Amino acid sequence: TFISTAEKHKNKKLSRQAKNNKSKGKEIDRRETRLEELKEKLSKKLEEIKAKKNSGTALNTQELKKLKRQEKKVNAKLKTTNKTIKTQKLEPTTEGLKSPPHKQIVNQNGEPVKSKFDFSVSFSDKDNSRSNFRGRDYKRLLEKVEKRQEKIDKLKENDLEAGKKLETKYQWQAALSKAKGEKVKDDPNLLKKAAKRKDKIKEKKKHQWDGRVKTVEELKQKRQQKRQTNIDKRKNEKKDKKRKKMIKKGRIIPGF
Repeated sequence: TFISTAEKHKNKKLSRQAKNNKSKGKEIDRRETRLEELKEKLSKKLEEIKAKKNSGTALNTQELKKLKRQEKKVNAKLKTTNKTIKTQKLEPTTEGLKSPPHKQIVNQNGEPVKSKFDFSVSFSDKDNSRSNFRGRDYKRLLEKVEKRQEKIDKLKENDLEAGKKLETKYQWQAALSKAKGEKVKDDPNLLKKAAKRKDKIKEKKKHQWDGRVKTVEELKQKRQQKRQTNIDKRKNEKKDKKRKKMIKKGRIIPGF
């Protein structure tokens, strides 16, 4: 008797889940249809604006500016709509990623028994948000990965099952982010290599910059030296010219 009661309870639960999934599927389909309709409407509007611009009819500056503003606005809306459609198609439903249901344990009276431990992995809206392991600051990412692993190891020391559960949760989060098309950078070995490569590039650029600065400084000094040489040359020429004139007029006797 208690087995049949448990089966009934299980069947009701599965029926509710199936209805919810069906309802969610219909809502997604309706949303996609609305977005496709909006996309079609915007495309037509854009074609109308382009046709009006290329019609050959003389338009004054104000009308032309208005058409350009409309075209820009429609293009922006169309871009957003395309992005939303693409994201919606790529985004997996959390229902499909849930762990398989565990067998319900019942006592001799047919009542469900709640276990002290729950080994299922649950995901909140926060878990399904964009991955935190993004960007090009590889040292910071490596630090985050190491801290996360340290947290898992510490938890495993006190409670092995809880530690495994947390580790599985992080793996599912990474899988969800990858399914959305995001790059998840949480491999410590790859992050170490990337950080090392970035440091080498940085050092190379610094060396190149220092060399460039040195070259510029040397050219600057050469120009200044040349300028000073030319100034001194003009001064000496001027003095010689003046001295020759004075000698010619007899004011200065050569050799004295």
